[in-house]
Amino acid sequence: MLNNPNYVYPSLVNHSRSLKRQTGSPEIRYTFRETNAVADKLAVEGRKGAYFDSITYLASPLDI
Repeated sequence: MLNNPNYVYPSLVNHSRSLKRQTGSPEIRYTFRETNAVADKLAVEGRKGAYFDSITYLASPLDI
């Protein structure tokens, strides 16, 4: 799926891989969405389908 040229986000995946290499290949861990409010908000917005041409980065709320 990630190597499929018809996939919607190939440039995002390639950019992520490049950043990982540039930063010394840090360990990537899975975090449940319920414990990561920013990821949860991005997933909710992504389901709306309105952000295929842009990426919005949100800062973590201070109260979490």
